[in-house]
Amino acid sequence: MIANVMLKYTISVQSVIMSGRKIGINALNAIMISMMNANVQSAIMIVRKIGINVLNAVMMRMINVSVLNVIINATKIVISAHGVVMTLIRNVSVINVIMIGINIIVAKRPVGRF
Repeated sequence: MIANVMLKYTISVQSVIMSGRKIGINALNAIMISMMNANVQSAIMIVRKIGINVLNAVMMRMINVSVLNVIINATKIVISAHGVVMTLIRNVSVINVIMIGINIIVAKRPVGRF
């Protein structure tokens, strides 16, 4: 009788231990699933960050292209201004040549004769 009760008690304790183990395994599984989800979320965040970095790189390239365009436009403006300056110098030179020609003509004119 005592052996029978002890056996039942032992089986009950073993059942409780097994239940505890099952609960522990389930909890461990839940933790593992949670960690997996966290890893998946981390992977998604990393991909998003990479996406944002790529987008930033593209934006920077676009900004660089825009800056380059501004520099090229500024260079064109400078070249245009240089062209204007060169044209002005040419015009001044032409005027100088004309003035020198007039001076020569005036200088060669006989004085006192009409």
